Amino acid sequence: MKLSAASEFVLKTIKESGGEAYVVGGAVRNYFLGLPAGDYDVTCSFPPEKVRDIFLEKGCRVIETGIRHGTVTVRIFKESVEITSFRSDGKYSDSRHPESVEFVRTIEKDLERRDFTVNAMCFDGVNFVDLFGGREDCEKKVIRAIGDPYLRFREDALRILRALRFASALGFEIEENTKAALFAQKWLILNLSAERVTKELKGILLGDNAKKILFDYREILAVVLPELALCFDFDQRNPYHAYDVYTHSVLTCVSTKKDFILRFAALTHDVGKPETFFVGSDAAGHFYGHEKRGAIMCECIADRLKLSSAEKKRFVSAVAFHGYPIVPGEAKIIDEGCDKYILRSLNKLGEQTVRDVLSLQLAEALSETKETATRRERLTRIAARLDLILSEKMAFTVKDLKVDGNDLKSLGYDGREIGEALNALLSAVMSDKVRNEKAELIDYLKDRDSILHH
Repeated sequence: MKLSAASEFVLKTIKESGGEAYVVGGAVRNYFLGLPAGDYDVTCSFPPEKVRDIFLEKGCRVIETGIRHGTVTVRIFKESVEITSFRSDGKYSDSRHPESVEFVRTIEKDLERRDFTVNAMCFDGVNFVDLFGGREDCEKKVIRAIGDPYLRFREDALRILRALRFASALGFEIEENTKAALFAQKWLILNLSAERVTKELKGILLGDNAKKILFDYREILAVVLPELALCFDFDQRNPYHAYDVYTHSVLTCVSTKKDFILRFAALTHDVGKPETFFVGSDAAGHFYGHEKRGAIMCECIADRLKLSSAEKKRFVSAVAFHGYPIVPGEAKIIDEGCDKYILRSLNKLGEQTVRDVLSLQLAEALSETKETATRRERLTRIAARLDLILSEKMAFTVKDLKVDGNDLKSLGYDGREIGEALNALLSAVMSDKVRNEKAELIDYLKDRDSILHH
């Protein structure tokens, strides 16, 4: 196993000082899976204060933020290496943090406290240590808790979501006893911070195996996203939807590109359907207003999971407008004649929301019945026109115009007249009545004013 320069330096330095040191966890697991190492974490036999002093003497930058729990971070060769002393955790009263940490002398005691077998292998630069069959579980593609899985999850409820994330990212199955413990203790997730939940949820949704995890472990995900539970097995009773609301949402989610906010919006875009459902005179199910209701629910989700203001805005906007017609249905052929509709959509929603809405609509079409093939083709053509419009920098906001307020002032416009004139020009440009060239815009205004004054 090839180490990074920084991790190799850390192992060598600790050994030369008389201690034991191992690279542990993800880097070792990834080595056996043939994946990039990611971060190199080190565990060692020295207490954290001694680790700090050793590397300060070597002239390294040492960050002590986790020293109380036995962790210091060494910055060397433009790389950070987290070094944790061998330890045994005391009682967990909050299903997340140990009340006390005892520093122990052996690597065996340290590995016993870890979460899953595939994460408990370590490497000292020459030899591997694998006490719990992690290498075999890597080969079998299995996530297995170390020791008693019920105890492991009671100690730290984050391990429940970590198990799902690893299974999603690596394409692993979760071992039966571990799986049973996940479901039995799923409510412990409520003890976790929103930030931790969001981080794990991101990993789950972006994994190659996300579809299987979203289906097989939906009751666990519903602990943190109870809005999804309303969608489970909810029959849409509509000829355009072959699946229940949750199945449709999952298929839409995994049909989008690997973008967390987009996938999260796809998973939750129809949470407003159960509350707005009714059967019409046509004996079909309808959900009028479900986009608006869903957006309100997603605002609550965003606040609960503490998304950033930018993430929240994008997430809620995508859900609120996921049914918005970027090009109205009366436009049968998608060509340059539809550019005015796309420009108006860009003006109303902004580029990000238009892109997200098109992505959601295309993903929805991919997850629906065969009758939506023509819709898929239509949306693909709209997306191509959108790319062309943006590449040619066509105007869809007042800021894009080749004239501004100062130009209009020089023509005698004042106060509200300036804003009204700029908006009129933008509308004319988007409708292809005038080109976005300064001289032509000014001539257009003069002609318009001449007509208005007569």
